[in-house]
Amino acid sequence: SAVLIMLYGLVEYILGIHMTIQGRLDSFFTSPNYVTMYLVPLTVLIFGYTLLECIQTRVGNSDLGMNKKLLLYYSVWLAFSFTTIFLTQSFGGWLGLAAGIFFLFVFIPQLSVKKALIIPFVFIALVGAGLLTHQKFYSHYDTFWQINSLQTRKELWLHSLALLSHNPI
Repeated sequence: SAVLIMLYGLVEYILGIHMTIQGRLDSFFTSPNYVTMYLVPLTVLIFGYTLLECIQTRVGNSDLGMNKKLLLYYSVWLAFSFTTIFLTQSFGGWLGLAAGIFFLFVFIPQLSVKKALIIPFVFIALVGAGLLTHQKFYSHYDTFWQINSLQTRKELWLHSLALLSHNPI
């Protein structure tokens, strides 16, 4: 199902049709952020599975023994997923992806010093890719409500904290 969502979103983006917010891939969802909420967990899982299988195959402990066709499929899937997430221009999606991959590296067995040194660079690269999407908290201004994205998020968090302080359960 994720492949269909990615392909439809990419076709929609390339043709420039049926997008809720022009220039941001949203597939058939009503918001580009929903695409990332769907794809990021799957991307982290598939990336982690592929990485773990490659490590296990190299060591000789793999039950599945990832073959080259399966590795190619997962590599292409991940490339499409990263492209789709990038085109949503969802900075939160990239932060979620960076956090997921960071935790993957922390919990993958047989973590060597070399891999431990790579973790910060991967995290910085993913956050940097998110920044390249030009998605800023202050850039999306709603002319009807006369409020920007940062103000909206701030109001949401303040009201949520007020609700939690008055009714914690």
